[in-house]
Amino acid sequence: PRLAYSGTETGGCVDAIHVAGEMSKGLWLPDIYVDNLVKQTIAGMQALMRVYPDGSVRRSEQVLITIKDKFDLAKLPYDEHIAEMVVASSSQDITQMRITAKGGDVGEGVSGIGIS
Repeated sequence: PRLAYSGTETGGCVDAIHVAGEMSKGLWLPDIYVDNLVKQTIAGMQALMRVYPDGSVRRSEQVLITIKDKFDLAKLPYDEHIAEMVVASSSQDITQMRITAKGGDVGEGVSGIGIS
């Protein structure tokens, strides 16, 4: 990976580089979007980014979203529902980019998204 560097285990000085504010504008960001998005409100907090020795990047941004999904409510109130948030990229596929939830694993199959 292009952003890889030596961490403390391999003789480097740090295990994560924190990138914030104007500095983060110089880093490439994937063109991800929520396919079933209805409304998005970005919170007042700025995005936080960390670059790790293996070149992976964690970006965290607080966003309030409203999504659209279909539910069968025939058995209400004795049923359960799971809302799916469909995250996609218009230019990258799973061989070039993986999205994982914090603490999640890289997903199996075509989605590339994993949550454990």
